[in-house]
Amino acid sequence: MPPVRALSIGLFAIFCFAISDAAIKSALSVYDPHSLVLVRMVISVLLGILLLRWRQQSLVIHNKTYIIAGAVLFMLEYVGFITAMQYLPLTELMVIVLMAPPVVAGLSAFVLHERLTPRQILALGLALISAGVMVVWGQADAGAATAFPAATRWIGIALSCVCVMALAIRNVTVRLYGLQENAVATVVWLSGLCALMCLPFAGVVHNGITWHTDAIVMVLIGSSAAFVGFVAFLRALQALPASVLQPLQYTQLLWASLFGVVFFAEIPTLPVFIGAMGVVMAGLLFYAAAHHIRR
Repeated sequence: MPPVRALSIGLFAIFCFAISDAAIKSALSVYDPHSLVLVRMVISVLLGILLLRWRQQSLVIHNKTYIIAGAVLFMLEYVGFITAMQYLPLTELMVIVLMAPPVVAGLSAFVLHERLTPRQILALGLALISAGVMVVWGQADAGAATAFPAATRWIGIALSCVCVMALAIRNVTVRLYGLQENAVATVVWLSGLCALMCLPFAGVVHNGITWHTDAIVMVLIGSSAAFVGFVAFLRALQALPASVLQPLQYTQLLWASLFGVVFFAEIPTLPVFIGAMGVVMAGLLFYAAAHHIRR
């Protein structure tokens, strides 16, 4: 796959993740995080099996250890992220989660011996600075100072850090062990095992499903978007080094700002737009770096 096409697929995956996050945030006031993760994973399994049957592809995975380890990391990533939404403003949460690209780049350089070019290092720095502008100076979340008490904010920060490390390690393991596996089959197995691990903790299992039409629609939209995004991101990750693909996640800040205005009445300030320009410039730098990757 040509590098530019793989980057385009990666950008599409990030857009799907942004839709999923906005939808799940809408449903978080009704359902607990483990239930949301459980439903999301079950839907991913069903969609994945249908897609495999339509393509007439096998569900067989050759590296069982990779799948089991990936499922544990998958659960820590999703449960940590969704639970942290209860303790942090969305923009503050996103900037912590978006520390993953430099972590992935560092792990890739150390474990996979992937060389970072000066252009990539510059893009990473620019993206980090831009993300800091959007959160620290921008204050895009209305009422962030009062809606989220300082006493519980450390819980959100700790959960976000767990999410970052799980995401970084999982993406590096894909490059180590998952290049030969079918992307859809990988998603089915990861989602299925993750659902089993969430099952004992999910409120819908112990208390039954509380029917809220709007929230259920949001869960369905968010789960479907997450499935499409994860399959697309895995496909792109199989074609490009993790250190190149991961920083594209900074574009999710742009979508988070847009969805915040449309769905949550979070009006971004001028610093947010300034930071967004930096994120776009960082993405263009990585697009340029893709031309130097061997096909």
